[in-house]
Amino acid sequence: MKIKANILFFAMLICSSGLIFGQRNMDMNNPKIDQLRIGFLTEKINLTSKEAEKFWPLYNEYRKELQMTQGKTRLKIQEIKLSIGSSSDKELEELADELIELKFKEAEISRKFYPKFKGVLPIEKVLKFYQAEEEFPRWVLKQIRQNQGTPPNRMNRNK
Repeated sequence: MKIKANILFFAMLICSSGLIFGQRNMDMNNPKIDQLRIGFLTEKINLTSKEAEKFWPLYNEYRKELQMTQGKTRLKIQEIKLSIGSSSDKELEELADELIELKFKEAEISRKFYPKFKGVLPIEKVLKFYQAEEEFPRWVLKQIRQNQGTPPNRMNRNK
């Protein structure tokens, strides 16, 4: 009985966090947002034109792989959401295992690209990149709120 309660708690926790992050990811895949991302990352990382020439194709490949896996993760979270309450413990455990495997795949993509990023950028800029990637969604949401629900036409970091 305790195992059943733990599995249910774990699944609910995953679903609630996944829905929050899933919504953020869906909003972040807009072409207008992509333009903002490019400007934001370029400024935060302080890329030279030579670095940008090597970084952006690599970043686009990284982002494409990551988005594919994150899309599968969002679908799995939706499947879990629909399965809670109507599936056996064994089925729920299988879904949880599949979700964790997808999370490991996301981490593996990051691990795969880390040496590639270090190959085209100094380590300080690689770290600035990771920091900016984390900061970007919050910055966009702040900009949207400040512009009353519409994405900004240009970046305004002074607000």
